[in-house]
Amino acid sequence: MPGESSRSLSPSASTVSTRALGVKAEVSPNELIEQNLTRHGVEYQYLEVLKEELPGSVETKTVSQTKAVQSDTKDTAAIAAAQEQTLPYEENGYIGELKLEAGKAVYAPDCIHCGHCVAICPQKAVLIPEYDMEDVEEYDSGNFSVSPANFLHAVKFRRSIRDFKEEKLDRELLERILQAGRYTPTAKNSQSCQFVVIQDRLEELKELVWNELPAMAEQIKKTLPQYSMLFRFFSRRHRDNPKDDALFFRAPACLVIASDSVLDGGLAAANIENMAVAEGAGVLYDGYLTRIMESCPAVKEWLGIPERKIACCLLLGYPAVTYRRTAPRKPLQVIWR
Repeated sequence: MPGESSRSLSPSASTVSTRALGVKAEVSPNELIEQNLTRHGVEYQYLEVLKEELPGSVETKTVSQTKAVQSDTKDTAAIAAAQEQTLPYEENGYIGELKLEAGKAVYAPDCIHCGHCVAICPQKAVLIPEYDMEDVEEYDSGNFSVSPANFLHAVKFRRSIRDFKEEKLDRELLERILQAGRYTPTAKNSQSCQFVVIQDRLEELKELVWNELPAMAEQIKKTLPQYSMLFRFFSRRHRDNPKDDALFFRAPACLVIASDSVLDGGLAAANIENMAVAEGAGVLYDGYLTRIMESCPAVKEWLGIPERKIACCLLLGYPAVTYRRTAPRKPLQVIWR
């Protein structure tokens, strides 16, 4: 890194998470101070005051990188003034600042609590009060990796399920499946995805959707005529034969994902589907049901998310069909530059 000291930097017992401090190398606090950092074309050095031992834990509620004083500055007044200023730091998707507060390095409000500092700290010194730190797991190559060949085979063998068994999904299994959605990355680490699982009261939801469908189809007649025609057709078929379930496919469970970002919700849905398949279940992305639910205030009210945007809707259950091989696809379409 430009401006970084060329001498060897060896971690010590008091090593802190230097990524949290905006430095790539793993160094002790005193060594950290002596490094010259280049930020926005200006060379800075950490405050002399940081030479005091940093605590064993770096709280990530109010951390920011203190604007450093020039290396030849010894004036205490200048140091105190510099402590009141901060130098924005943006690198590798991390946006935040560091400062000393009551003898601790703490995060300023700019921190998005992404947790990278927790994941990379060699001493497990970083804590984020807003999270349950007991949830953090140490990396284990044997359990944390999937071979490329197995992963691609799983992707190729995945099928959209439209024929489900009547058997319901266990609560514990559903919770494991949802963890895959919870850990899916989101823009700016918003973690705004909310999951609504409908299984015990699914028949009640079905009745509400079918009752609301005719009015909803009429409402979009001018703006979305093709969907309006299709939904009226679904409604007539279901009216004539209530067993005709063109929207729910007799799935035992339905999952609605609400999110500030449709992309975030879609990414969560993809991980949820892969996890469901790993658990022996199957999933169908139901685009028609997503559009219907998003357009029906009464349905969103029933779901408990009247003000949220529905990103997608999934049907879940155990497949009533057995697949024996992967399905073919068109040739890969790619442009290499």
